[in-house]
Amino acid sequence: MSIWESRKFRALVVDTVSSTAVFFVTHYLAPQAQEAVLSVIAAWQPVVIAVILGWAYEDGKEKGAPVVQASRPTDEAEMKAERDFWENLSYTDSAGVLRNLSVDPGAGAVGGMPVEDKPEA
Repeated sequence: MSIWESRKFRALVVDTVSSTAVFFVTHYLAPQAQEAVLSVIAAWQPVVIAVILGWAYEDGKEKGAPVVQASRPTDEAEMKAERDFWENLSYTDSAGVLRNLSVDPGAGAVGGMPVEDKPEA
């Protein structure tokens, strides 16, 4: 089956074209309503994505594709190794500063602080 015959692809194209058309019509004809229209478009995106993912799941089951599930660490050593990996994830930015990307459980967000400023646990 070609991509043009795929209902998933057609749904994606219809969603993209309709969202883009509604955005531009609102932008030029009713700028005061633009924020509300963008909110409605954003609210419907997860629904469209869920439908497309549901179709993909059904298609996979029809074709006999195995369902892949992520495995979770089962023992304390595996859990510690995974925690250590995520706590020590870092990169060097364009200024040459080594930055830590670990999740700060206290802040609930991904950090980008220089490693030397990283608070000790």
